[in-house]
Amino acid sequence: MELTHEDVTAILDLIQRADVEYLEVEVGGTRIVADRSGATTAARAAVPAPAPPPPPPPAAAPPAPAPPPAAAPPPSPATVAADLVVVPAPMVGVFYRSPEPGAPPFVEVGARVEAGATMGLVEVMKMFNGVTAPVGGEVVEVLAGNDEFVEFGQPLFRLRPA
Repeated sequence: MELTHEDVTAILDLIQRADVEYLEVEVGGTRIVADRSGATTAARAAVPAPAPPPPPPPAAAPPAPAPPPAAAPPPSPATVAADLVVVPAPMVGVFYRSPEPGAPPFVEVGARVEAGATMGLVEVMKMFNGVTAPVGGEVVEVLAGNDEFVEFGQPLFRLRPA
């Protein structure tokens, strides 16, 4: 079974209305991650999933519960190299490089941006959320295409701070 775009938007609508801190759903080849905790998807992926408990031996005491996974480290600006800053997707949705169809992109490679400048948009359920520059600097790379589905925390741009 594969999810349609309508299925994904319906799931995102339910997540948005629910009081859920973290949710991961995978159906067929589609994976949706919603994280309001502030931990990055990469940090969560680094925490191994607990192994299923082995079957209890006959007439033996039940196995001790597995210890909880370690807490994810606090978020910090992700860096690729010492001088580059990654600008991640603020949420799951469709990424747009320009404010409307046919308009020029917010930024191009080589453009200078100020901290807080809008670099793109992520749309979820007809609500548009700005992707903003965490620091001022030069756009070194654009990592996502226009009208591309992106996940929370996915790198969208790389900046060289000024």
